[in-house]
Amino acid sequence: MAASRRSVLKLAGGGALACLFNGAGLAASQRVVALDWGAAETMIAMASPPTGLAERDAYNKVVADAQCARLETVDVGLRLAPNAEALYALKPSLIVINSAQAYMRSSLERFAPVHTFTIYGTEDEPLAMAEQATSLLGKAMAAQEQAAELRGTTAAALQQLRRSLAGKTQRPVFVVQLQDEHHAAVFGKGSLVQGVLDRIGISNAWTGKADFWGLSVVGLEAFAAVPEAILIYFALPQVDVASIRSGFFWQNLPQVRAQRAVSLPSLWAYGGLPSATRIAAAIAAAVDR
Repeated sequence: MAASRRSVLKLAGGGALACLFNGAGLAASQRVVALDWGAAETMIAMASPPTGLAERDAYNKVVADAQCARLETVDVGLRLAPNAEALYALKPSLIVINSAQAYMRSSLERFAPVHTFTIYGTEDEPLAMAEQATSLLGKAMAAQEQAAELRGTTAAALQQLRRSLAGKTQRPVFVVQLQDEHHAAVFGKGSLVQGVLDRIGISNAWTGKADFWGLSVVGLEAFAAVPEAILIYFALPQVDVASIRSGFFWQNLPQVRAQRAVSLPSLWAYGGLPSATRIAAAIAAAVDR
């Protein structure tokens, strides 16, 4: 099944080559600024990369090389406080935000029409919303065919992983983002991770309440409540994972003692369809090891 996962990872992005060839589909008249990273990775996956991107270097570090932003992509400042001078100089034809950035709409409309890339903050689950958001973004950018192709390849990748995992494990999983030696954010209902788990046929061990992003910040001891679960974890680049793993609380988790704690590479778990495919492939590899 390793070959199947490799083919899924190819669908998630082209690695370093994506940086070289991710501009082929963008019309010359399109000058789109992405203030949302999920929208940015979606645009790059559709071969229609943004002209401007908020926190470009941080995006490339966190989202990694699968849907990276090219050096010629202009950094337009912070996601929650974009640089007005940079926006004015770019003269964008469209600015893309997420629903949590909607308070900026009126000020941004001074520079260009604004499109909202909505995944979170609705009653629908984020993976289904990411599919819809991809189609709507494609329409806003006159890239409907590219959007439809991305939706199709994503659906095929998730279905392929579901088939490869059939009958492999009956254990539920915790999927967590480590915070510090005592705390982690666990993904539950309302998260992109939950949607991915549902699509590939894996049960989530976490059923507690969640925030806007589908997260619950808990003490590490919370994972001892389901000792039979697999603990799948990752962290953002700035987190000292080695220090956490050497700590008392981590060392005494039943999953760690039973060698059912599996590390993933750093992931962006709050994005669109490209993130969903990467998350699915990483979780499948962790379960089927």
